[in-house]
Amino acid sequence: MTQTARKENYEIIVIDNNSTDNTADLIRKIKIINSNLRYVKEANQGLSYARNRGWKEAKGEYIAYIDDDCKADNNWCKHIIEAFEIVKPQPVVIGGSSSPWYNLRPPSWFCDDMESFNWGDDCRFLQPPDAKYGFYGFNMAIKRSVLEKNGGFSTKFLHTPQKLVLGEETEFFYRIFDNNPWFWYDPSIKVLNYVSYEKFFLSNRFKRSYESGKTLRKILNCRAISSSYVKNLGGVLLVLAKIPFRLIFRIKSSFLSELVTIIDEICYYFGFLAFQNSTNLKQKNG
Repeated sequence: MTQTARKENYEIIVIDNNSTDNTADLIRKIKIINSNLRYVKEANQGLSYARNRGWKEAKGEYIAYIDDDCKADNNWCKHIIEAFEIVKPQPVVIGGSSSPWYNLRPPSWFCDDMESFNWGDDCRFLQPPDAKYGFYGFNMAIKRSVLEKNGGFSTKFLHTPQKLVLGEETEFFYRIFDNNPWFWYDPSIKVLNYVSYEKFFLSNRFKRSYESGKTLRKILNCRAISSSYVKNLGGVLLVLAKIPFRLIFRIKSSFLSELVTIIDEICYYFGFLAFQNSTNLKQKNG
């Protein structure tokens, strides 16, 4: 990625988490023109293992994460560094905005808003309760000292190619927020997030929403008799009650888009509310 930040101010570390393609050969070729690029092989399969290996390998004070299928804005590194250095109090976590990109024509029910993530047009510190859940993993930066102090990302939530598990970064943000509540949002820190072919299947989309709700309940260690459970029960009832109004006065671009968004939300709540053995998930260092 071409960045406006001076090369001596950042490094690029590619974590190869047991890929079966020609990643190593490709990085060797790219490194010829990118002296600040490094390739690291992480044998332990799972996103948390890869992210933890990344910050442990890094030399810098700030660790920025981006996924392998995302495209960073040219000012991505520059704006992240500036935010850490200028904003007071100094942020412990920084996140930005994202828009989707894809190389196949999306289905009729899809609209870009479904894969666009932001917290508005203004720079600000996120406020509770939503602040605790932090930012999306493909566009976030964290102070190295905070990662070190808190043991990095938990390996209790391992997303692998064989197993869909969501929540690695959510668990981390929720765990650190009470003692480190300075989560800074800057919409100028932009990435394009790739929407894969699989995400154009409704079954995949609804399953991800269900698993997201399920994981959040585990993170909160939420039992049926609790304020969080009652809040989410009220949330799904409210969504169901508003269905006729939302379909008539829809926010999305089409009737189908609005309907899919509604089902998405319901799947999330059902995942949270579904019966499951609630165990206290203790942090396991990766």
